Amino acid sequence: MSTDDLTRASQAFAHWRQTRTHTGEHTPAHLRQMAVDLMDHYPSNRICKRLGLSGSNLYRWSRQPPREPTASFVPLPNVPASEPGLALSLSLADDLKLTLQGDISAIFVAQLVEAIRS
Repeated sequence: MSTDDLTRASQAFAHWRQTRTHTGEHTPAHLRQMAVDLMDHYPSNRICKRLGLSGSNLYRWSRQPPREPTASFVPLPNVPASEPGLALSLSLADDLKLTLQGDISAIFVAQLVEAIRS
């Protein structure tokens, strides 16, 4: 790990501090992990001084197990089985476009999306 990593982390923390909405906002997980990763290469006091962190926060973050990324939950509206006159247009990778019009059931759309994903 080079000094550039410590500089990048310092810049990332500075950017977050300038753009956060509240001063009491929790440090984002990716910034916490960035600080913890630096502990393998730099003394804690140097990291804390450079990133503007308290030693107790850095220690606590280093003791927390890394979190697995979680999928975002997207609530779907409660719609009837079919929508008369519905038009659905999808733009996919490789300039593939799919347009459906007419009575389209929610089950059909779900099956279509699942087929495209696989």
